[in-house]
Amino acid sequence: DHTHGGDRCIYMVLEYMDHDLTGLMDTPDVHFSLEHVKCYMQQLLRGLEYCHSHEVLHRDIKGSNLLLDNHGNLKIADFGLARWNGEPGRAYTNRVITLWYRPPELLLGTNMYGPSVDMWSVGCLLAELLLRRPLFPGRDEAEQVDYIFRTLGAPNDDVWPGWREMPHVDMVTAARHSPYVQSRLREKCAKMEAGALSLVERLLSMDPSRRPSASQALADDWF
Repeated sequence: DHTHGGDRCIYMVLEYMDHDLTGLMDTPDVHFSLEHVKCYMQQLLRGLEYCHSHEVLHRDIKGSNLLLDNHGNLKIADFGLARWNGEPGRAYTNRVITLWYRPPELLLGTNMYGPSVDMWSVGCLLAELLLRRPLFPGRDEAEQVDYIFRTLGAPNDDVWPGWREMPHVDMVTAARHSPYVQSRLREKCAKMEAGALSLVERLLSMDPSRRPSASQALADDWF
C-alpha cells in the first residue's frame, strides 16, 4: 500500500518481515534442515523467475537482502541496484552485486550481461546455506578473482569461450591461475549431498551462458 505525504513524498507500507537470511545464518542456535534450504531456494528462484520474466535484474542477491517471516515466507528486498533489462545489447555498469556474490564476468570488467549474473549469486548463496560459511569471501576484487579461480579452476577456452576478450583479463595471471588447475569445488563441498552439489556447479558455471535460468533451476531434480 502507499500514501502521498505532500507534494514530494510517497510513503510505502510493506508487510513486516521478522528476519533476514544472513542474520539467521549468523545465529549459532539457528539450524537449517535440508528442507528449509530447499524451501527458501524455491521461493528465491520463483521471485527471480518473476523478475527476469519482466526484464528486471536484481543485481544484489545476498542473504541480507532476503527477508523471512516467522512462517518461513521469503521476500526479495532492496531493489536499489535493480535495472530494467529490456534493451538488447545495452551496456550496464559492472560495479554491482556485493563482492562475495559477484560473478567472474563482472570482476573481469564486462558491461554486457543479463539474468545470469543473478543466477551466479544464487549459486553462492545456496553453497553458503549448506556450508554455513561464504564460498568466496574476498576482501577486494583481486582476492575475489583468486578465490573463484582457485576453487573452480582458472578459465580456459573450453569452459568459457571468449573470456580472453574481457576488459580486465590481465587480472588472470599464469603464475597465480594455472589453466591446468582442476576445480576444487567438490573438495570444498565434500559434505554436500550430490544433488545439491550438482546444482551449485551448474549455477557457478564460469560461462554465463551455461548457467541455468531461474525456471531451469526450479526444475532441477534436487527439488
